Amino acid sequence: MAVEDDFSVTRTGDREIAIRRTFAASPTAVFEAMTEPAQLRRWLSAGSRKLTVCEVDLREGGSYRYVFEGEGGATFGMGGTYREVVVGERIVNTESYDGYEWKPLVVTTRFAAIDEQRTRIEIAVLYPSKEICDRDAPNLEDGAPTYRRLAELLASEDEAR
Repeated sequence: MAVEDDFSVTRTGDREIAIRRTFAASPTAVFEAMTEPAQLRRWLSAGSRKLTVCEVDLREGGSYRYVFEGEGGATFGMGGTYREVVVGERIVNTESYDGYEWKPLVVTTRFAAIDEQRTRIEIAVLYPSKEICDRDAPNLEDGAPTYRRLAELLASEDEAR
């Protein structure tokens, strides 16, 4: 199955950015790939950094922690708390990065079935200030290859069935 690239990043307000991507898989499959540590380790990265720590307590009030390691052993960590989890439909969580003192971002991810074989994710990222959003916005386009890896993983799992 061919993997389409329809990744988009759109500034939707002074402090908010929307990320959208369609996957050739059900909302349940996409949700699981984005929340289960074994699957996250197969596709999630931060640029050229590999995911080395992946802890997920997927429940309201639960937390997550990711640590990425790059060449030479340099690490980059992030994590947050789940505010809302509706399996296969929506996740609302905070997101903080090691070494940054600003308040956490609030991230809302929605999983919407387009049809039985396609799902669109819509991620709304709310920043604590316009200045931080301005600084981070150009970097979000760099996420396209990571979501392409997720699309390829989902396509390969579909072909294996």
